Amino acid sequence: MKNLVKTSDLLISLCILALLSFFSLWPHPVFESIERVVYGTEMRLDLPRTLGENKIAIVSIDEKSIRHLGPWPWPRSYLAKMIDILRSNGAKLIAIDLVLNQKEQRPGLEKIRRLRKELKQILISNNTVEKRSQGPWLLKKLEKIEGELDTDKKLCEAIKNAGNVIMPLEGRFGSYKSELISSPLFPFLTERSLVPSQVSREALSIISVDELKTPYPDLAKSCLALGHINLSPDPTLRGLTHLPFINFRGYILPSMPIELVMKHLGILCKAVSFPPGRVELGGILIPAYRAHIFPKFKGSTGSFPNYSFVDILRVKKIPAVFEGKIVLIG
Repeated sequence: MKNLVKTSDLLISLCILALLSFFSLWPHPVFESIERVVYGTEMRLDLPRTLGENKIAIVSIDEKSIRHLGPWPWPRSYLAKMIDILRSNGAKLIAIDLVLNQKEQRPGLEKIRRLRKELKQILISNNTVEKRSQGPWLLKKLEKIEGELDTDKKLCEAIKNAGNVIMPLEGRFGSYKSELISSPLFPFLTERSLVPSQVSREALSIISVDELKTPYPDLAKSCLALGHINLSPDPTLRGLTHLPFINFRGYILPSMPIELVMKHLGILCKAVSFPPGRVELGGILIPAYRAHIFPKFKGSTGSFPNYSFVDILRVKKIPAVFEGKIVLIG
């Protein structure tokens, strides 16, 4: 009887062990959801009692804005105007959570440009008195129309004039086979990245990407900085952890949140490192595990001031809600 009890206990233990092993290797969505809720609650309960002054505001591209401004994507002149508004209202940093890797497709703009060039050639080749009087007026009119249609140029100028805009880039995880020799963004990568010696070997392999999706070159050059928006390469960690850096062919690129912290506090790339177990931003130490950091959530949805894009775009007098703030658009 004694041996029988021991055998049954052993079988039960083995069954429990098998179940635990199964769910650890192939997690069920139900258990993942429970884990996320528990984790989020723990992170919120672990926050200090006094969080200090709020430094962040959100301008949201929400359903209300889409109803009033039309279906997405909008003309980029809307985004240019928003940047002008935020700059004039004292925003310290502006982060745009939209990957604009190509110029806006505007066939009408190309036709206007061709027409202007053809008209200019006609005026040069056939310089009559009548055309001398009418030609410059027509060219000026076409140039004005071209300027109104060139929303990419408006966006680049707005970002350059603001001088405080950070835009996203996105990498495709994978191992690269060769170092980068040349690229339209090569100056940006050289000036605004860490070098492999600043990062642990373990992290380098985890954060490796073999392709980058960036703003088109003119837009990238206009920005103060670019930051990656990649989630974790491990699906089970997405939404729970943050990837502070990615490694693109030997260039270590900070995430958008890390870039915002660096620019907000005036921390240079050379003062940043990623040794095993932590991220060092100047004098700030952030615990890390296997190339990830575990953020503490401030609260639920609505924890940060949130403003509808269309409300800010159309209001005549904006209250002083953006002064000295990091403003996120997305």
